[in-house]
Amino acid sequence: IDYIPDYVLEQLLTNINDLHKDVQPVLWVSFKTGLRISDTLGLTQDCLIKLNGKYYLETDIEKTYVQGHRIPIDEDLANILAVFIHESKEKSNDDNNPNKFIFVRYRGSRKGKPIGQERIRSELNVFAKVKNITDEDGNLFHFKTHQFRHTYAVKMLNGGADILTVQELLAHASPAMTMRYAKLIDETK
Repeated sequence: IDYIPDYVLEQLLTNINDLHKDVQPVLWVSFKTGLRISDTLGLTQDCLIKLNGKYYLETDIEKTYVQGHRIPIDEDLANILAVFIHESKEKSNDDNNPNKFIFVRYRGSRKGKPIGQERIRSELNVFAKVKNITDEDGNLFHFKTHQFRHTYAVKMLNGGADILTVQELLAHASPAMTMRYAKLIDETK
């Protein structure tokens, strides 16, 4: 399991306000929800819901065909999403954003499509180089977007969440997928 070690995560979070403004919210959503980058980039204007005073992110999970998957989120992330949802509603029309994505390209050849995964990864790694984000051995850290999902799972398990809860939050089709993380619990604690 390829996750982001705390040593690297601290460097990233210390400098995150210097990261490109389009990339920051995508990383926050991935980090705080465990969504795959494709599902994060596919979020639409109706993804933020509030039930009984608590916020949730609701979306369909492409890979496992889960419809209306809900993930509890904190108020900080809800506020970030609210800003991007509002901005998307203000800038969108049926031509430049027919699917109502919140992380969308409004012009160019990819108009109406979500920001590309490759752009997120590239921006993140250029940022790592500029900010000299290194692993504990002093080597430049190379980010992969899926590491945010793995980091979320490891942090949940290390925080005491049971494996079935993590399975549900990650929308894994079977417990076997989630059990891969269980081997890391003792190592990462």
